[in-house]
Amino acid sequence: MKSYWRKALIGPTVAALCVLAIGVESRAGESAEILFPDGGIHRVRISPTGDWIIAYAVSENRHGILAQQTATGETFSVFSTMNPLRRMDWIDRNTMVAEFHGPFQRRTMVVRFRTTRNGAEFDTDWIQPIGWMVDPLPLVGEEVIWAIGEGDRQALHRVEIQNLIDYGKRGRGRRRQLTGTRLALVEGDIERWIVDRNGDPRAVQRRDEEGYTILVRDEGETRFREVYSFKDREHDSEIKLLSLSSDQRQIIVSAYGGNDTLGLFEFDPATGKLGESLFHRDEVDIANIVVDPMSHELIAAVYHEAGETRYHYFPSYGGNLVADLSERFPKESVAIVSSSANRQSFVFWISGATNPGAYYYRGSRSGAPVRISERGPNIDRGSLIEASSFIVKSRDGTEIEAFLTMPNLNRGQAAPLVVKPHGGPIGVRDSKRYDPLVQYLASWGFAVLQPNYRGSSGYGKKFRDSGKKAWAKGIEDDIDAAVEHVMSLAEIDASRVCILGGSYGGFSAIASVVRHKERYRCAVSLNGVSDIPLLYDSSDMADSKRAMDFYEEFVGDLETEREKLIAVSPAYHVKEIETPLFMVYGTADRRVDPDHSERMLLMLETYGKEHDSMKVEGMAHSPEREEWVTVARAIRRYLARFLFPSEEYRSDPDPDRKS
Repeated sequence: MKSYWRKALIGPTVAALCVLAIGVESRAGESAEILFPDGGIHRVRISPTGDWIIAYAVSENRHGILAQQTATGETFSVFSTMNPLRRMDWIDRNTMVAEFHGPFQRRTMVVRFRTTRNGAEFDTDWIQPIGWMVDPLPLVGEEVIWAIGEGDRQALHRVEIQNLIDYGKRGRGRRRQLTGTRLALVEGDIERWIVDRNGDPRAVQRRDEEGYTILVRDEGETRFREVYSFKDREHDSEIKLLSLSSDQRQIIVSAYGGNDTLGLFEFDPATGKLGESLFHRDEVDIANIVVDPMSHELIAAVYHEAGETRYHYFPSYGGNLVADLSERFPKESVAIVSSSANRQSFVFWISGATNPGAYYYRGSRSGAPVRISERGPNIDRGSLIEASSFIVKSRDGTEIEAFLTMPNLNRGQAAPLVVKPHGGPIGVRDSKRYDPLVQYLASWGFAVLQPNYRGSSGYGKKFRDSGKKAWAKGIEDDIDAAVEHVMSLAEIDASRVCILGGSYGGFSAIASVVRHKERYRCAVSLNGVSDIPLLYDSSDMADSKRAMDFYEEFVGDLETEREKLIAVSPAYHVKEIETPLFMVYGTADRRVDPDHSERMLLMLETYGKEHDSMKVEGMAHSPEREEWVTVARAIRRYLARFLFPSEEYRSDPDPDRKS
């Protein structure tokens, strides 16, 4: 592996992809263009033999695949497109597949690499978009496990890649038939297949009308049988299929298992009951797992603690691959993302509060890691600010965790405060990991508070459920408790406070200034909810019965609790607002319809309330990178008007340079 791999990925090769990747002339730590990274490497995979590395690269609106031969360091561009990549996998030692999703199509590319006298070469083919890949079987050969919908059933096939390619090349007038071995045919909406390392289907998780069912197939049998089921609101009984145990006999699942927090368990397919606990923490939920794509073996359990992402590596990996990495990177989380079949070479990702992230390659267990690429290469890591965490009690005694990012201050100075509640509100959380908007605001002198109010994910079932029907009630009590604690600190100027949020956070920003007439100098709502009943009619979730059931459980029943929902909706309390509002919204938002912001603006205008607005044409609920840059600048300038009311911040001729 040559040391110029990183340079090749973020320099000449990316330029070959799309002739972009141009740096921004501005000071790191202050420029939105720099702090919101543009493009770069988003995914890296090493081949089963360790001979090749592939990477998913993005530069502005171009998406592509890069490849490198590890022996020579030769790096080249494979393909570029306007469509984003959904997945990429190795299917044997020299062949990979990449699936791209466009607005109206899904295409899967097959790439075969080879070494010749002239260097590295490759060929490409396309698979007709029929079905989808369940498992690439990288240690088997050019066969994959492929699923195809057949009406209200789903069929699983073991098929050669070449057969999939040939299927797409046959003419329309000729009969087309996918050959291969049908492994299973199961009725219903199958959400998850579990196959063993040989490609044999072992279990499925089926989505039913009001819950889920687990079905298993015994060795030597052809039919699946039901062994476990639970309803949507039976949270204590929730089980999610994840993988197989190393001996391939037990299924690994996430479940509560009688605890308040989610853990990892073995699930016995013979009895349909939970078995041995593999990983559990009393204080926090498991957030994810890492599985070896080659062997399907469980690598690590992922959880969040004190705002940091933690990886609990199981012995077979912890001892072999990451034994000394924590010493090399003491301030970062280390995540193995890919390794060769013999585990002699691997790729890992490090990230932390002051490190937006970087990929590294290690060619042997004892070799020095080589940096492949880093997210935001123009970001000055040394200028980034680490958040501190604290625990505070809410009005009813509920303990919440919050994070405070302080700007660099001169001695004796006190910073203005921006309160930033996250969206959701259920099942979402903030952490101390790199957040470009938080770092951007902190670099301009604002302290930023991020409270994980009740309902936030990762703290157990009881804490999540305490967020039920708590809009503008218990959730705002939690935010108040965190705000009041921070306002009491000597380094915070309690007379200069604003609140900013997106989605539910936008709702919270408006609801907070309804609740507090004098606490906040301003409020900013980004694609924020203003009228709760409107969510039930105009959201992209309104057509989903499951989503509406979730709303009914966690927000309120529109049929029986409409008056209560109206009573806590800010759109009906504009007359009480005395704080200037900045409404930022996108015209293409399907989650929170633009009507939420436009209704608020109409009411603000009707009552003569001080307000500003910014309508972003084509922006969806989650802004794209360029939209974020524009929106972040506008928000920062608005906050500065009220928290730094000096003339230089008002004029601000250069949007990202202090006077």
